[in-house]
Amino acid sequence: MKTNDEKQKLYPRPAIEIMPTDEVAEAPIFPVPDETTRNTRPPSMPSKFALAQMVNAREAFAAEVEDRHGRYYQATNSSEATSITNDTSAQYDRRAKLLLKKYRKEIIAVIDKSEIDSFENVDIVDFIVWLMSFKLVLKAASWRQYRRSVYYALTGLPAEGAEAALSMLDNDIAAVEGRSGSDTDGGERKTSANKAKFFKIADRDMIFEHLRFNVVRKNDPSVLRHWLMAGIAVGLRPLEWRTTSVETFIDSETGKTKIWLFVMNAKTTNMRGNGLMRTIDISELSDEYIYAISRISDLGREWSTKGTYKENQKANETMLRALCTKVFPRRNRSYCLYSCRHQFIANMKTIYSPEEVAALAGHSVTETAIENYGKKVSSWPLEAIGNPPSPLKSEVSIVRKTVKYYQERAAILGNNKQ
Repeated sequence: MKTNDEKQKLYPRPAIEIMPTDEVAEAPIFPVPDETTRNTRPPSMPSKFALAQMVNAREAFAAEVEDRHGRYYQATNSSEATSITNDTSAQYDRRAKLLLKKYRKEIIAVIDKSEIDSFENVDIVDFIVWLMSFKLVLKAASWRQYRRSVYYALTGLPAEGAEAALSMLDNDIAAVEGRSGSDTDGGERKTSANKAKFFKIADRDMIFEHLRFNVVRKNDPSVLRHWLMAGIAVGLRPLEWRTTSVETFIDSETGKTKIWLFVMNAKTTNMRGNGLMRTIDISELSDEYIYAISRISDLGREWSTKGTYKENQKANETMLRALCTKVFPRRNRSYCLYSCRHQFIANMKTIYSPEEVAALAGHSVTETAIENYGKKVSSWPLEAIGNPPSPLKSEVSIVRKTVKYYQERAAILGNNKQ
């Protein structure tokens, strides 16, 4: 019988050189297209090409999403608006009028009794900001009833600000759905007890090393690497990558190139308002991070348009879970894509105010970002975080106004209990 060495001499095998599977370890400088750098004003919406992709992605998404979490109208039609009973319609109308009356009494000093339960002469966007302050004092089921009632009352209302107000309510619904169990693991809902609510920098580096040299036949491991980088850099919920866009323009005051990430509501694009959930300024991030964000943004729109987003998200979650089992076999908690969001918020808490963190994370109130997400003690060192993204001042001001209304409401409730 021939030995292994003798067999090797008779039947020589070609040498296999293991090369890194990620060819962009050192990312190229983020490309700035000439046609976008001519803009001298901050864009209010993504480019026409990206927006067209989002519209297609939104249509594909609407077909597969079930009606849950209080989402009572599909973005493409209002069939459910006409399917509710007359009694339910009357209840919604009555509750909306009571809320409007309460708003006028609390916010508007001079009240015209003939308009007390009418939206006439009311800043509807401010009314919605005021309404959001109820989220922290109501149970989830009660809040959904409040939101449904106001949504019903505003639908079809020919008043200034009504469309923007409906968009704000849509975004609140989308934020709730983005926190569902299917968002964290790409499949069936599972407990979060075994999911890490942080992402240690040393563990991230170990995972990156395995992704660089581990041979994966079916899936491109560089996608997972960039998804982890993008998630930790800007903190999007995994499902939010369905409809995002990276846009550039020249700041007319400084002459510098600005890069913004638009995060759109996947269910309201091309519907009421502009469907914009939030805008994140990523201009100061490193080229490597901007490249990762741009790539996952483009892939997310492409997958959504093709109807393969869930499939790709689940594939990357599965790859990450398998890596965690291999690299950290004795740990009870494994990392998931949502762990990146927790780490992002923990990192931002060391840099920004609660209102600014809430604006970056897409929260309407600061307590959500402070209590339910990554702890400040889990944050990375500042030198490891690097240059952070920035929230837009206009979005921070909305959060601050909501907080102000909430504090006033809490004070009222406190006085009533005494």
